[in-house]
Amino acid sequence: MRSRNRRGTRERWTLTTVLEMSSWLNQYLFAIPVKEFTHYRRCDVDGAGRMCSMLNNTLAYAVDLNSTVDIVKEVPAYRRIGNETTVTVAFRRFQCIETKPAKELDVPEGSWSDRLVVSDRPDSKCLTKEEWLKHARSGCGKEPTNYTLVGKCGKNETFLEMIFVCDRAPAKLNRSLDNSHWETTLDKHQETLYSLLNSYTAAFKEFATTKTGDPKHLSAMYNLMLFGGEIRLKLLAEQTWSIEAMKEYHGHEYTSDVISRRKMKDDLKVAVSDWLHGRTSLLIAMAAANVAGTNMEVMFPSVSMSPLKMFDVEEYFSVSRKVLGEARKGWMVFPELKADIEKFYIDFCKNHTLGIAPRHLDFLSKPNAHEKIEKIYSEIFSPVQIDKKYLHVENRFVAHYAYVSALVLVTAVLSLTFWWIRKKNGSVGDVTVAFGNLKNRFANEDKMHIVMDDVET
Repeated sequence: MRSRNRRGTRERWTLTTVLEMSSWLNQYLFAIPVKEFTHYRRCDVDGAGRMCSMLNNTLAYAVDLNSTVDIVKEVPAYRRIGNETTVTVAFRRFQCIETKPAKELDVPEGSWSDRLVVSDRPDSKCLTKEEWLKHARSGCGKEPTNYTLVGKCGKNETFLEMIFVCDRAPAKLNRSLDNSHWETTLDKHQETLYSLLNSYTAAFKEFATTKTGDPKHLSAMYNLMLFGGEIRLKLLAEQTWSIEAMKEYHGHEYTSDVISRRKMKDDLKVAVSDWLHGRTSLLIAMAAANVAGTNMEVMFPSVSMSPLKMFDVEEYFSVSRKVLGEARKGWMVFPELKADIEKFYIDFCKNHTLGIAPRHLDFLSKPNAHEKIEKIYSEIFSPVQIDKKYLHVENRFVAHYAYVSALVLVTAVLSLTFWWIRKKNGSVGDVTVAFGNLKNRFANEDKMHIVMDDVET
């Protein structure tokens, strides 16, 4: 659009759009320079349509009102020429029209469906029937058995979204999150981790029940370090699935002019996993601090600890738009996904809460759930002691949880406690005094088991 310098000293061209919003945005004139949206450089119907969708997180298209309006704007100091302070800009006017949500199609047994919508990329636009069918064939691998086109863009035979049904087995989108791959990976690590756990706990028992100066005491100390290191390495291997998922997630760019609901759901699961890794680290720190008889701020003075409350499920959906990436806003583009992602979030928390078996965590779906987690942690993690009363499990589904939880806790808590006592008392010899209360605890035990005996291997 052409801009005219009020003083007549120089003529400029600037790319700017005025959007006249419909009732869903309270009927006001919305003026915004396209240049402020760095990747929006199109002052046409398609470019305005993408802005309409973006401004209110909904599917909408633009109608050219075939008129302009002059607006006087202040010229920023760094762009002024001579004594000019204002400039009159001619804006084009468009009206935003919101589309009604698409009605889901019936999906026969053995079939699946997907919803495709126009992305908010600057070069995307409303698509014709043939263009939509091309995308459907690409996703289905064949001609869809049924489809519907929604959101007709003005008088043109172009549309904003499509829902299709396919009777061909869907291709895997993200191997790192595939359930069979996840279970196989865990099965491979469980046997090794359990063996290492028994070795580690045996070394800890010997360390705690022998006197300083006894060769067995020194040997046990080195075994603690050795087995602790091996456990850390195995835990890194067990976490390979999440690292690979993150690489795939962060390396993915939405270069297509169409967004798939099925792909978005997969990406949102990766986003949840990524977000909740911070929760696991925070729980470990909390448990370690409780066992050491101190608090996280004292034990980890150089680490900024986030409040555990931020991992309540309701907090995730409230903060995600502000602090998380574009793909994590998926339930705004596809609100029908929110219930599934919420369930995935809660289940993930249940299966990754150190020291507490999933069947004790049904309250995680309720508000302020992590306040209760903190109270439970104060019960089960007390100075130089771990109470296993919340680790009772009855089926193989959570066996990996018990093993991995115990491994992480034993490694983190005991090593940090050992470090804390050395720092406080100044010598290794003082450790036998700190652990002296464990002598009676182990006196009549042949073996120490971190996981309950009813857990199957």
